Amino acid sequence: PATVISAGGGDMIENALARLDELIALRPQRYLISIGSNDLRHGNALMQTQYETLVNALLATGASVYHMVFPEVPSKPNAVDMTGFKNWIETTYNSDYIPEVWNNLSTSNVLKPGYDAGDGYHLNQAANNMIYMSIRDHGELPNQHALPVRLISFQAIGKEDGPIALSWITDPAEQADMYVLQRSTDGLSFHDLVTISVNTTGIYGYTDTFRKASKIYYRLRFREKGGAVSFSSIVSCATRTQKREPIQIQPTATGIQVLFEAERKSALTWELFHSTGQLESQGHVNVQPGRNAFSIPLPAMPKTIYFIRIRSNGPTPSLFKILR
Repeated sequence: PATVISAGGGDMIENALARLDELIALRPQRYLISIGSNDLRHGNALMQTQYETLVNALLATGASVYHMVFPEVPSKPNAVDMTGFKNWIETTYNSDYIPEVWNNLSTSNVLKPGYDAGDGYHLNQAANNMIYMSIRDHGELPNQHALPVRLISFQAIGKEDGPIALSWITDPAEQADMYVLQRSTDGLSFHDLVTISVNTTGIYGYTDTFRKASKIYYRLRFREKGGAVSFSSIVSCATRTQKREPIQIQPTATGIQVLFEAERKSALTWELFHSTGQLESQGHVNVQPGRNAFSIPLPAMPKTIYFIRIRSNGPTPSLFKILR
């Protein structure tokens, strides 16, 4: 493989060392490591020494080794403060450390609520998506479908409330069979937008009127003369955030139903409080682009007032008062 990502799972560094032969046998061009949180959780005094041993063994194979650290929410049970370990990694490995991962996942060195699976140290799918994009943006993931040099430029330009103008220029002497423009609202899942036939000038353009996201991503898919499929690099264009319908709360026979619109995939947490402030229940919801709905059961208790707090990627939670 080109890249091996070692993210630890439930392992400690000593577990990775015990499987060092397996890691080396893969013989990748690069290793991406994120491990150490469980060592902090269990008070491993040898973690820095063991980490250095692991890294040196991987470097000895001739591969490159890059480092990531994931933030946690130290105020939650079993979560730990990763700041000191992150600082040590950043100082020790400097140019091989990928700061975008930590910076994009954290605020003031604490995991952002929108990336928390609920316990303060496990990450949700939105966080995993952000990790991928952070690594990609840092430039350590190889582009195995890199477009040949015949693509001279590819850009997306938009004006507020206006269409997005896409254009690309190729070497007219070295063109593909066709170009397929693809669009995405999260930079991960792309869908075909339009197929453009090859011309003799190598100059292409398309106007997209889609505005239902705060940022839109584009890439080109094209077929080589020999039949192989490749992709361009990704370009993006920020748009003015569309006004979304507010969260709607509807009573049901057994509880309440929550309805809302979302622009992209993310995670949402909800908490149900008694009027006394006691937490009655809580849960997590995977949010999909478009219309979403989920149910919250209410306890079989006498009529009283409840409060529902809903947290998403935004900094301010939504609070609703419910009379059962």
